[in-house]
Amino acid sequence: MFEALKRWRRRRVLERSALPDELWDEAVAALPFVHDYGEADRARLRDLVVLFLDTKSIVGAGGHDVTPLQRVVIAIQACVLVLELPDTLDGYADFESVVVYPDEFVPGWTWEDEAGVVHVNDGPLAGEAMPGGPVVLSWPDVEASADFEAAGMNLVIHEFAHKLDMRDGDANGCPPLDPPRDPRAWKAAMSAAYDDFAARVD
Repeated sequence: MFEALKRWRRRRVLERSALPDELWDEAVAALPFVHDYGEADRARLRDLVVLFLDTKSIVGAGGHDVTPLQRVVIAIQACVLVLELPDTLDGYADFESVVVYPDEFVPGWTWEDEAGVVHVNDGPLAGEAMPGGPVVLSWPDVEASADFEAAGMNLVIHEFAHKLDMRDGDANGCPPLDPPRDPRAWKAAMSAAYDDFAARVD
């Protein structure tokens, strides 16, 4: 019964909230890596973006006005991480908002360590993923990392990967994995990939 309602809601959202072709094409043009996807995968990604935007608010802070194009560009990058997962957007269920600043931001978080010393995070950040809270992004850094082959990183994918990782607590590099996926196999594969990456960088 619940699955049938979920499928009905999905169809309804996709019918009522479809992205205009011009907006979709402009967003895809801003993200060179999307061209590596085949037509069927891009169609699935487009549907996922519509569903993501239906459940998440992407709002400006610090005087930044988020445009429709910015919303779609951010959503595409968030959705590529979950495109092949069976539970798709369930990995993003613990938050409602993406906050976008006009530049780097200073979170100003304070915390107390085990020795009782209070620390203040007063350095500027380009992005932050908060456990149980929003993803925060600097729009210039989102733009600058859209072509991650040229930039060497992708801010949106980086922060949303943290959100998936945090589903079972702290960000420790291994998201919760349901059977038959084996956490040991995940860690072995990721360690080998990181070692290969580090060797190629060296």
